[in-house]
Amino acid sequence: MFFNPITIMSICTIIVLITIFITYKHIKKMIEHLHNEITDLKEPFSFVQSEIQKNLQEERRTHVLIMLYRLREAVGKQQEQLHPRYIEQLPTSHGLSEDELSRLFSGEAALIIDQYWSSYRSYVEKYWLTDSRQIKTIFQGKNNDLNTELGQLHFDSKKLVIHFDRMLNKLNSLT
Repeated sequence: MFFNPITIMSICTIIVLITIFITYKHIKKMIEHLHNEITDLKEPFSFVQSEIQKNLQEERRTHVLIMLYRLREAVGKQQEQLHPRYIEQLPTSHGLSEDELSRLFSGEAALIIDQYWSSYRSYVEKYWLTDSRQIKTIFQGKNNDLNTELGQLHFDSKKLVIHFDRMLNKLNSLT
């Protein structure tokens, strides 16, 4: 009993086809399982991404508020004595675009923040910047004489601190 070669070839072909079909089914199940796993991972990932964005926004808000308090402290230091390093070390802008600021704060709070920075910039430009845009360290006059540069700096520093305190109180009631 010998099989003819065509029958043997047909049997081998059928075995190979069955093997391919079984392997295909197995791979298809694995792909479906992996697809489900990926879908399950996407949901927590988007939640984590959302939380990260919220935390980043909160950190940016906190940074802006801390900068406002640092500006207030720097101006406050100038009420009685000169401390040019405080002025020199602070930026004259919060560094955010109008759009970024409006995403972090309400409209009224963003307006107060802009006014706060604008007041600080005006103060720095009026008293602290030389013609070459360097920070001044020497002022003419006496501390208590409003007719002198030094006296006016101390007086306006006191007024600006009061103004900053009002704006900070208003801002704190909004945030």
